[in-house]
Amino acid sequence: MDKSQYEAQPIIVSIENTSDEWRAHINVLDNTVKDVNVTIAHVDNPTVKDLLTELGRDFIVGVTYLLCKDVDQIINSTFQIVDEEGNAMHYIPTIDPHQETDDIITIEIAFMLNKDRKMILQNLRPKTTVEFRMYPQAKEKLKEVVA
Repeated sequence: MDKSQYEAQPIIVSIENTSDEWRAHINVLDNTVKDVNVTIAHVDNPTVKDLLTELGRDFIVGVTYLLCKDVDQIINSTFQIVDEEGNAMHYIPTIDPHQETDDIITIEIAFMLNKDRKMILQNLRPKTTVEFRMYPQAKEKLKEVVA
């Protein structure tokens, strides 16, 4: 595996609810929720957790794009990062009123992902897919990371 490919490329994670019912509390890094498929683009590993283990280091996210064709899902896509000690950082994405499209939200909060953390999507509408594009933090800005 060429680890350098992840220095500038995003980790693209798609979360799809295949059922006719809402799903809740989805651990994006290690999903166990029935009827929810989590896939990672361009990665042979089944989970982000496995990717981080294979990389042998933490992944510091600088910017995240949240994409979905369902605007109501975007507006209601609360998610949280839970650290090893159970402390949670909650994020409620909001659509910038000046942006031209409403199917993508930019989340400019730096946070660290590692194999011991959880990234929880609080709810997912029936028959809906949400995509997270997590870009690595620029090395010169590492001091600003929310640990």
